[in-house]
Amino acid sequence: MVFLFSYGFELIGLHRLCNGHITELFTLPQQVTALTTTTTTTSTVTTTTSTSSTTITTSLSVTSPQTGTTKTSTTTTFSPASTLTIPNNVTLIQSNSYVFGNEPACWEVAPNQTVIASICDQSNVNQWWSFSLGQLVFYDSSGNAGCAGYFIFNPTSNFIRLASTYKCASIVVQNGTIVQYTCAASSTLAQVFKASNSNLLFPPASTSSCASYTYRSEWRDFTAQDRSKFIAAMNGVRQLPSTAGRRSYFDDLVGVHAALLDYVHGSHIFWPWHRNYVKLFEDALQLVDPTVTLPYWDWGLDGHAPLKNIDIFGPGVLQFGTRGDPSRSYPTCLSDGYAQNWTSLSGQCTSRNYTLTTVVYDDSYMLPLVLKSADFGTFGTSAEAAHNVIHFYIGGIQGDLYFIDLSTNDPLFFVHHANVDRYWHLWQYHHQSLAGSYTGTTTLPPGSGNRVQLRLTDILPGFNIPASTAMFSDGSGFCIKYIPYSQSAMSVAISDVAPSASLSVTTTSTTSITSSFTTSTTLTASTTAPVTQTNPTTTQGTMSEAVTSNAPMEMFARIHRDLPAGMLMEVPSVPDSWTMFSILRPEAGFQFTVESLARMNQRMWDRLRQGEAELNDVGREFAKKVAEVYDGMGSLESARVDALNSIIAELHSV
Repeated sequence: MVFLFSYGFELIGLHRLCNGHITELFTLPQQVTALTTTTTTTSTVTTTTSTSSTTITTSLSVTSPQTGTTKTSTTTTFSPASTLTIPNNVTLIQSNSYVFGNEPACWEVAPNQTVIASICDQSNVNQWWSFSLGQLVFYDSSGNAGCAGYFIFNPTSNFIRLASTYKCASIVVQNGTIVQYTCAASSTLAQVFKASNSNLLFPPASTSSCASYTYRSEWRDFTAQDRSKFIAAMNGVRQLPSTAGRRSYFDDLVGVHAALLDYVHGSHIFWPWHRNYVKLFEDALQLVDPTVTLPYWDWGLDGHAPLKNIDIFGPGVLQFGTRGDPSRSYPTCLSDGYAQNWTSLSGQCTSRNYTLTTVVYDDSYMLPLVLKSADFGTFGTSAEAAHNVIHFYIGGIQGDLYFIDLSTNDPLFFVHHANVDRYWHLWQYHHQSLAGSYTGTTTLPPGSGNRVQLRLTDILPGFNIPASTAMFSDGSGFCIKYIPYSQSAMSVAISDVAPSASLSVTTTSTTSITSSFTTSTTLTASTTAPVTQTNPTTTQGTMSEAVTSNAPMEMFARIHRDLPAGMLMEVPSVPDSWTMFSILRPEAGFQFTVESLARMNQRMWDRLRQGEAELNDVGREFAKKVAEVYDGMGSLESARVDALNSIIAELHSV
C-alpha cells in the first residue's frame, strides 16, 4: 500500500505490486505529493446494457465510538449516469454524503494511481472494485491489478478501516481527496460508505442445515491414491487464478494470513477465523478435484516423538519432507518431500528447521483438555498454546512455521490447523450447551490498550462474515466431520464419528458410559488399510537420532518424579527468544509504534504462558488418573483409554 502525504492527511494510493512480496503490499515509499480533485472520465466499454438503471438508497445513523455522539446522514440516491450493466464480481464504493453538489461520490483510481473521489458513474471502469480476502482490488484496461490495501469492513457503521493503521477511509469534503483519518473525527470528512454490490463485500451467510458432510481423515488413513490426489490438488491450488493479481489463489491465502495476523491471533477470534480459513483452502482443493478432502495430522498421537511419523516427515513424493540444512540461516530450504520445489511470494523456498529431539503435546494433554475445559476461554487459550508449540518446535528456528506471517508457506500448516480445528470440534461436541460460546476480549487497534468485548456479530476480517457463521464445523454451510485416526484408540474413544468402515473395531473397555460414545480400545486394520511408509535413509543422515534419542525421557525424569515412569511426557516451554514474526515484519508498513508492537508481543506471550500452565495441570491430573487404573501388567495405552472413558462418563452422566 502507498500513502501520499498532503493537507495533513495520509492519502490512499494504489499499489501496483499485488503480485510482489507479501511485505511489499504495505511498504511506504518516502514521497510527498500534493493532489487535486479530478473529475470523472468515462471509459469506453463493450458489455451488455440494461434498459433500467440501478438505484441504491442509503440512510444511516452512526454513533461515534470516541464521543458517543450520533450523526445522521442525509439520504442519498445512487442513480448511475449510464445504463451499463456492472459485472456482478465488482462493486462501486459510494459515499453516503454529498461531495459534489447533489451528486454522490465514489472511489476512483486516478491516472497517477491514487484513489480519489469522483461523481459516481457505473460505466466508468476506474470505479470498479473487486474484493479479495480483505483487499479492494482494481484492474486496469491491460488486466494489471492494483491493490488499495487490506481493510476492516463494518456493515453496521459502514466505516472502512485500513488494516495497517485502523484509521478510516475518508473523503475530505472540501477538496474531494480520499484520505485515512481517525474514525468519526470530524464533520468535514465523509467516512460512511456503501457498496453498490453489498453481497460482494458481505457474502450472505448460509442458514441451511447439513444434508451431507465432508469427512476429513487423518493423513495416515489416506491410501497412496488418496495422498497422490491430495498433493495434485495442492499443486493445483497453486495454479488457480489469483483474485488480486498475484501468482495464484494460494498466494492470496498466504497474503491474508500474513497481513491480518495482528487481528486474528492472541484472542479467541483465532478459532472461528482459522476455521473459515481452512475451509476456504479445502474449497480451493475441491475446485481442482471435487473428490479431495483436507486431511489432518493427529500430532496428539505423535507428541512424544513426532518425527517418527514418517508418513508426514518422510522424503518421498507422497510425504511432507524432512527439514532443510540446520547450519544455514533463513531460508533453510526443504530438499525432499513433495513441497521441495515450492517458492513463496518472494521467491523463497519452503523452509523447515526442527530439532531432532522435538516433543509436542500429546493426547495425554489434548484429549483431557477437550473434556475437562469447562468453558471456551480455558479451552481456547490452552489449545492455542499447544498449537503454538507446533509452530515453534516443528518449524524450528528460521523455518516458515516458526514465523506466524510466513507459516502458510509450509504445507504442514493446513494439516496442522485441520487438527487444531478437530480439537475445537470435539470440545464443542462434548460441551454442547457451551458449543456456541464466544467470550473474551481483543485489542483494537492491535497493540493499543483498548480492550473490546468479542461478540458473535463481529465481522471476521478478510472474510467479511460474522463470527457466528464460522462457530460450528457442522453447520452454517460448513458441514464437516472428523474421522478419528484408525490406529488411535484414544481418538476413537472421544470422537463423535466412527472410524473408517474398512477397519474392524473391538470393544474391550469395561467402563460403563452412555451408548452415544465409542469405548474402543483395540483396533485391527483390514487388508484395505491405508499405506504405511517405512523409515528410509534420508540425505540428512540423522533421522535415527530423531527416533532413538532419550532426551525427552530424561526431561520427564527431572520434571515428573512424583508420577509413575512413562505416565506423562514433559513438553518444554516455548523459550522467550521466540520472535514469532519474521525479520521481514518491520518492513510490513503497519504503522504501529514500537510500544504497540511490544504490547502485541506481550499479549501473545501472556496467553501462551497461561495456556502452557493449564495444559501442564490437565496433563498431570490425567496422568494420576491413568496411574490409578493401570495395574502394571496390561497395555498402558489401554489404561489411558479407560481413564479417558471414565472422564467421558463423568462428563455425560447428567
